[in-house]
Amino acid sequence: MFKYKTLKKMIFISIILLMMVFSLSSCLVTDKTLTEKNNGDSLNLKINDTVEIKLESNPTTGYSWFLSDNIDETIVSVTGPEFRESKKDEELIGAGGFEIFTIKAIAKSKTDIILNYQRPWEEDVGSNSLKIHLDAFHMNIEEKDSGEAIRKAGKLLYNFHANENDCGAPGTGQIHWDIIAKALKDIKYDRYLVIESFTPDIELIARAASIWRETEKSAWILAEKGLTFLKGIF
Repeated sequence: MFKYKTLKKMIFISIILLMMVFSLSSCLVTDKTLTEKNNGDSLNLKINDTVEIKLESNPTTGYSWFLSDNIDETIVSVTGPEFRESKKDEELIGAGGFEIFTIKAIAKSKTDIILNYQRPWEEDVGSNSLKIHLDAFHMNIEEKDSGEAIRKAGKLLYNFHANENDCGAPGTGQIHWDIIAKALKDIKYDRYLVIESFTPDIELIARAASIWRETEKSAWILAEKGLTFLKGIF
């Protein structure tokens, strides 16, 4: 959930803008849709030809595709990205989809298209409003070391979801709360600890979060158990 380098991807596509379309990349010209499989390909276009670059993405993770500044916009025009949900997951909250860039040839020459998949805070964005929200449930799935992820977030950590591995009350499952508590103390975190849980009664959310059973007999019991546990470790 909080990896700077290992989750970063780059797509490199060379766009060669000529007056005629050659057979070098004829399959691409026919489809006029590029994906990650075309990373490193060269493409010949005529002026006014357009192609789409369609890349898998899930903005709810904080990652998005960004166009590198090296593109020559006197040769091509670029619009986007436009996010489109995956049809098979369109009813799921937080589901992924595709980011689509549209490239149009406007002059004869050659340019490169470089797209990076990254979180915007990996570089200085010049805003004090940008903060980080971590979630113990997701960190348990995605992180190698939840404590290290918290320490990397440091002073940027603004909100923390104290959820168990089954979205139940903290302290009733398999999360290593001793590691999380120590890391939060190490960075002197003094903001919110939120117990986020779900109920199978709300079918849409239950399906999105894969909740198939009650974790406690009632929401009050869950809240009381979780609060008692968190007070005990902090």
